[in-house]
Amino acid sequence: MTNWAAELFPQHARRSGAAAVLEAADHARAEMRRAATAERDTQVLDELDRIDAYDQQETRS
Repeated sequence: MTNWAAELFPQHARRSGAAAVLEAADHARAEMRRAATAERDTQVLDELDRIDAYDQQETRS
């Protein structure tokens, strides 16, 4: 994992490569979803749902 990414996501610093990036992205999305839910920000929640649907579609392909 790059230095800047390790600073932003220290819990993922031990991992390397694509797995670390994907794990950090999942973690960031989960944090954004929690914050948007707390703030009732439907625009952010809709965008996160769209991203999740795209990810699910890509994993099925």
